[in-house]
Amino acid sequence: MLKKKRTYYGALVFLILNLIVFKSESQHTATEGKLDLSSLNFKDQKSVQLNGVWEFYPSKFYQPSDFKKGLEEIPKFVSIPSLWDNALFPDSKKPNIGFGTYRLEIKIPDNIHIFALRLKRIETSYKIWINDKQIIEVGKIGKNIKTAVPQQKTITKIFSTDKTDLDLIIQVSNFKHRKGGIANSIILGPAEQIIKETKKSRGYEIFIIGVLIIMAVFHFGLYIVRKKDWSLLFFSLLLITEIISMSTNGETLFTYYFPNTNWLILKRTDYISNFARVTFFALFFFHLYKPIINKYFVLILSGINILLTLFVLFTDLHTFSFTLFIFIILSALTLVYVLFAQFKVLFEKKEGALVPLIGTLVLLITAVNDMLYVSGLFNSIYLVPVGLFVFIFSQSYSLSFNFSKLYKHEEELNNLISDIEDLKNNLLNNKSFDIYNSFEILCQNMNADRAILFTLNDKNETEFKANFPKEEFSKYQEQYPQSILFRTIEHKETVIINKTSTSSHYNKDYLKKYHANSSLTVPFKVSDQIKAIAYFETNDKKYSFTKHSGKVLEGIATQVIGLINSSDLFIETENIKKNLEKIIEARTKDVTNQKNLLEKQKNEIEAVNNQLTNTLEEIQTKNTIITENIESAGLIQDALLPDNKYLYSLFEDIFILFRPKEIVSGDFYQVNEVRTNTGEKNIIFTLADCTGHGVPGVLISLIGNDLIKNIVINRKIYKPSDILNQIQKDITEKLTQSEETKKIRDGMDMALINYNPANYMLEYAGAKIDLLILRNNKITEIKADRLSISANRHEKLKTRNFKNYKIQLKKGDVLYMATDGYQDQFGGENDTKFMKKNFKALFEEIGNLQFIIQRSRLLKTLNKWQGKNIQNDDITVIGIKI
Repeated sequence: MLKKKRTYYGALVFLILNLIVFKSESQHTATEGKLDLSSLNFKDQKSVQLNGVWEFYPSKFYQPSDFKKGLEEIPKFVSIPSLWDNALFPDSKKPNIGFGTYRLEIKIPDNIHIFALRLKRIETSYKIWINDKQIIEVGKIGKNIKTAVPQQKTITKIFSTDKTDLDLIIQVSNFKHRKGGIANSIILGPAEQIIKETKKSRGYEIFIIGVLIIMAVFHFGLYIVRKKDWSLLFFSLLLITEIISMSTNGETLFTYYFPNTNWLILKRTDYISNFARVTFFALFFFHLYKPIINKYFVLILSGINILLTLFVLFTDLHTFSFTLFIFIILSALTLVYVLFAQFKVLFEKKEGALVPLIGTLVLLITAVNDMLYVSGLFNSIYLVPVGLFVFIFSQSYSLSFNFSKLYKHEEELNNLISDIEDLKNNLLNNKSFDIYNSFEILCQNMNADRAILFTLNDKNETEFKANFPKEEFSKYQEQYPQSILFRTIEHKETVIINKTSTSSHYNKDYLKKYHANSSLTVPFKVSDQIKAIAYFETNDKKYSFTKHSGKVLEGIATQVIGLINSSDLFIETENIKKNLEKIIEARTKDVTNQKNLLEKQKNEIEAVNNQLTNTLEEIQTKNTIITENIESAGLIQDALLPDNKYLYSLFEDIFILFRPKEIVSGDFYQVNEVRTNTGEKNIIFTLADCTGHGVPGVLISLIGNDLIKNIVINRKIYKPSDILNQIQKDITEKLTQSEETKKIRDGMDMALINYNPANYMLEYAGAKIDLLILRNNKITEIKADRLSISANRHEKLKTRNFKNYKIQLKKGDVLYMATDGYQDQFGGENDTKFMKKNFKALFEEIGNLQFIIQRSRLLKTLNKWQGKNIQNDDITVIGIKI
């Protein structure tokens, strides 16, 4: 790590030193418009800044020919670089607005004939002559705002001369910027050297912009992968705005590649990118240090920058250029506030806080330098690229550090989940209901030498359930460290002690006897209530319990509680079984005695005949009772069906034609109103046709009704196909528990829909019961799987699952579901089935009628078709209007 840091800072120092080299230092300065470079050795000096005092003629455009003729006007002398002020334009209310001519006479060595000039910012348009020849024109100079056309470029111009005197004349005009004049040093030198410096300078900026682009794309890619981390997005946007800002300043690379760019658009882009930089800078740190940086500070800052952006868009440059001072103030405030947050994070001793702080400090220093430079208050070079370079890498380090921590956390979480699943599987593979066997598996997985399991009752009193090893509990049941147990109950959290010898929970006698090295006490909670507690010990000096061990056990809390309850139920069942065996044994003796008694009374035929007569009467009475019970069952079945008023409250309209073949029916329907994870209301409607009719049918229907309620209400399974698959699984478990129940061939057909009234979205799955949708007088059939729900499916069909359909409904659509009783009813002239084709045609015929009339027509058609025939099967037809 130390080696990496040294490499990083070494590269940074190298970059700074190379950038500082661009600032050419010269001991030669102009005096009263003259500069003598004749003795300068350009091999050593390389280039020279034409700084010093130049001639200046305000409000005049003079050409070389004017100077040859001789001017009577006495020039003013002005320092270069500098901006215009009242001394130059004393009669003007806006001394920064106007035009004028600069002149400098230069003596050069006679051994160099090809030179180059390098110019950056001259506000806002200019024209340059050297020895009677015009060599540069940027924009269009003019004497008023109408004729002057501003432009911004960084220029490197090569020219040749055979003379040893250079007459440098620059005409400048500015009517749109708040700063006029020559704001940067003009550099003169041999063409080869100036071109090298230009390429080097542009190369550095292109390099930095390239790095910024790569970093921006990289962090945006990270944001796409992890959209919860908004700091990645705003860091990427910060880099993009910095790229824009760098392209419009310094070497003005934007105009290098797009030379015809409108000057005002360039300036507006520059200013807007400044406001965006501050905004994204603040938003980035807000999401990075959310608990520390105030949300309202960021909101107010963002609002101000939006207003400033609009101001820049709808005003002229001379007006909006004053927003630069607001930008400087906002930037300073934001930087100071962010530094405060970073210092606070550093003082809280959070990992990875130092490097981002250093990066921000470097950015602050370079930003202050550039603000003073841009404002004309300080002659320097652009250092923000360097500061930004440091800042980007420091923040990238911070983000990488955070991602590393996140990855490590996810890795630990994956290991935890894997260990939990392995432990669950080990417990599930244990077929024994004995809690001691299950607890032994836990102890082996935890590498425990001793352990105890307790349950906790409503009074917070512990009850012993199991121990490991089983035979040892009687030896130390009163000696285990109970204070750890009380601490776990009080704080509801896992307690790990890795040095028992230094813990107050253990006394010397206990440690001497059991040699405990490390202990783990875990509460098993359900809905934040402790239901059981496990205490583990290990004697191994090389092994200690970890937080991971505790989390694994906490992750199987539900399974442990379930195992305890199953064990209690098993013990209770075994006791009942023993009692039943005693009762059967007693009954067997009674039957034997009865047999002996009957043998003695075999001659009493008359008494037996009387007894048979009484028995016949008893059978008739029981038959009456059974019939009454079945009628009661029919009433109970009716009570289990949804109330009509409730159904009308759920749908636009609904009708139900429900006609059992006998007193009780194998058909049933059910509705459940549920809330999804997003809070939306869904309606789950089920229509089922159980195998057979009468009592067998109603018994299967009761099982089906109960299974659906349990799956939807308790297990919260809402997807229709998942519900059907779960019903198939549950009914198989219920009806194949013994060799006798495996003979049951009964099952059910079913149609199940999940309807969202908010967006008219319908999900459907079916087991042999199709869904019909009437739209625009046309029936669309959604076919169900040709597969019933049954405990005894064919071997090839056991693994087959039901399909799920998603259908976008429209207001006014009508849904029809029906069991096969209607279409399979025999009747008509030829005593045939009504058939599905006629059934669908009937819906298309009556689909536009009111539901009460539709039900009446269905019933009338059925009665007419059936005639004198008996009803074949239970009949249920349901219509729902959307």
